[in-house]
Amino acid sequence: WAEPSQGGTDSYVVEGLNPNTTYSWCVDVRNAAGTRGMYGCNVKGVVFTFTTVDDISPVKDYEIKLDGNNITLEWRYADQKANEYQVCFGKSEVEMEPWHDPYWMSRDVVEGTTLVEDGSFTFVDGTLDKGAYFRVNVRKDGGETVEGATAFFVVLDEEQEWADSYNNANDVFVRANVSVTGEAAAKNVTIEDEASLTLTGSLNASKLTINDGGQLFGADKLTKANAYFKMNIITPAEWSEENNIDGWQFISSPFTNALIEDFTNAVEYNSYDLYKYDGSNNQWFNHKKAYADGNGTATFGEGFISGVGYLASYRNKTTVTLDGGLNKNSVFSVSKSYQDGNELANLHLLGNPFPFNMDMSKAKFTNMANGVAIVTAEGGYDYTQKTIPVGDG
Repeated sequence: WAEPSQGGTDSYVVEGLNPNTTYSWCVDVRNAAGTRGMYGCNVKGVVFTFTTVDDISPVKDYEIKLDGNNITLEWRYADQKANEYQVCFGKSEVEMEPWHDPYWMSRDVVEGTTLVEDGSFTFVDGTLDKGAYFRVNVRKDGGETVEGATAFFVVLDEEQEWADSYNNANDVFVRANVSVTGEAAAKNVTIEDEASLTLTGSLNASKLTINDGGQLFGADKLTKANAYFKMNIITPAEWSEENNIDGWQFISSPFTNALIEDFTNAVEYNSYDLYKYDGSNNQWFNHKKAYADGNGTATFGEGFISGVGYLASYRNKTTVTLDGGLNKNSVFSVSKSYQDGNELANLHLLGNPFPFNMDMSKAKFTNMANGVAIVTAEGGYDYTQKTIPVGDG
């Protein structure tokens, strides 16, 4: 019992109610003598009911993927209650509108579980090639709309400097030669084929991805980023045929600690081959055979050796993702042995240890013949080509 206000409005806050639950309530009164009113809860009673709404959490975590002009928005549902979603896009934060028809789309909900599903929506031949703002709204059974967090992505397809307006984007796609001279920040940054990102200023990113054919200069200016390199492994014409050279390629890692198992686990067992060359023993070591013989770790170790090339192939064309600590140096020094009378021991397979293309014309040789050659797809040697791309040997 509480004293009523005089001529005002009384209120009472009830805490700890459950979502999506119906409750009943009434107000009982009594006078100074303790006599209850005729409409009190225990007399005739005027009982009201109300139902609490579902406690639906907004969508907050987004990722954008580009394949040509196809744009795929991916997100993670924060909870399991919503069974409808709505994708909104726009050129500014205040101009976002539902993109698709019907505006609301249904999603499957596994009742009675705590499973949190992923969602995605793809715009085929999307026209938002320069970027856009977006959010995903959710609701349950046509009920109240819960707006998702707002984010935006940017596509940089012209040579330029990173602008302050790109900062704090959810995704930035680098499709040209872009430079950072100030302080840049984004959740995800992707450097695509034939593009480069040059850092003389700083870049703070949660995730940096270098696609095959992309380059990063100034990796020492990169802060707080998990870095990834996506390497395309081509398919041989006759993978199982011995001495077949089509489809084999020399690979390397731009990381100082990339795991070999990331390469071997990208495909089913026995549908890959990986060789390491050791001229002093006049042989190539096969990764699968070494492990079958119990000598895998002793022969290969756990990670790719920086600056060493490996001969690799997959049965099917595959993109393998390596990650680790990027090599932040711009100079690489390597010492190679020499054995008189053992020609094979004096051949060494180099790999590019950098996240940018390595120009061998700038290499300095001490007590070595300037005999750096690129092994061609036909199995010959090209002494004129001096560039070793990122991820190549």
